[in-house]
Amino acid sequence: MQNTGNQYCLQNISETQQQLGAEKQKRIQLVEKYKKWVKAVDAIDYILASSIVGLSILGIGLLATIIAAPAVITTETITMAAGMLFILSRQVNRKLKHTATKHEKISVLSQDVLQKISGLISKALNDDEISDEEFSLILSELDTFQETKAKLRTTATSKDESLLQKITLKRSQSSVKSRV
Repeated sequence: MQNTGNQYCLQNISETQQQLGAEKQKRIQLVEKYKKWVKAVDAIDYILASSIVGLSILGIGLLATIIAAPAVITTETITMAAGMLFILSRQVNRKLKHTATKHEKISVLSQDVLQKISGLISKALNDDEISDEEFSLILSELDTFQETKAKLRTTATSKDESLLQKITLKRSQSSVKSRV
């Protein structure tokens, strides 16, 4: 009878280890994906910054000739659009970096918990039997992992929500000021 309980515990622990290993691999892949996007957005930032500088210089040069005034308006409109895109891309880049960091933390967390569980299994199998205390300790590590992972997720979400609240508050304050 005890062997059946031991087999159940081992099977459950094995599934838990597979879960954590899959979680770790998934997070590593997500980190790589987000870092690639960060690099792409960085490249776009450099292109936009260079175009802003170049178009501004071109606008100043065209402004020196009175005849090219319509071209200056077009050039400056494009410069302003590029400036707005630059600001937007910086915000996107910050969000991507934050998400990559979050996934990296979860990956490290899953690796740590996987190592702790492996160590607990080694200790438990020294006497060829997994006691209820040892099994509950292993399961508590998994619970701790799930709680910490949930905290990391809610922290990331709450920061984004607070940023949105600040933006919304500033907009509402500016619209109230413009009415007064």
